[in-house]
Amino acid sequence: MTESPVVWRQVRASIMTLIVLGLLAGCAGRGAPPLEYFSLNTTEPVAEPLNMPVRVSRVRVPEYIDNDRIWVRENDQRMVSVPGVRWSEPIAPAITRELRIALGAVMTEDRSAPNLLVDIERLEARWMDDSQIVFLRARWQLDGNPGIGPQTWEAERTLNDREAESIALAKADLLTALRAEIRRQLSTTLSISGDH
Repeated sequence: MTESPVVWRQVRASIMTLIVLGLLAGCAGRGAPPLEYFSLNTTEPVAEPLNMPVRVSRVRVPEYIDNDRIWVRENDQRMVSVPGVRWSEPIAPAITRELRIALGAVMTEDRSAPNLLVDIERLEARWMDDSQIVFLRARWQLDGNPGIGPQTWEAERTLNDREAESIALAKADLLTALRAEIRRQLSTTLSISGDH
């Protein structure tokens, strides 16, 4: 007695279905490792307000980092996100909020108040030529009266390893240094203009 080709096809289809279901069950059982989240929040207390109201516009960042991923530059053309880690929120609003806190900026709709504009041109870890650094370059200016013309500030931190936590801490440290420099220059400019 011979089996018909239709029966063999049904048996093969049933066996293939069982194999596929077994593979899917194995994949589902393992699960991806949980994501780790890092924050740019600092432990700095809210700063004393500057001696005149200043508006802080939303900080601009390059599109490729305007999300919750932590990026590393492997060479001049290649950027990769660090697997398994994320910022706790998109980076532009986080930097804006931290800057407002550090400056004691007043949330004002007063269009006569000077407006701080900050453009983060680069904020990235770099794994190139056996070096491990985090680099920040920013341009900023204060529009209004008094004003401060365009300023450029850049700095880097050398890393001892390529761990996500080290990258996040170095980026937060660089942003803290940028905020301190902006506050220093604003304090000087606003106190001079207030004396006249």
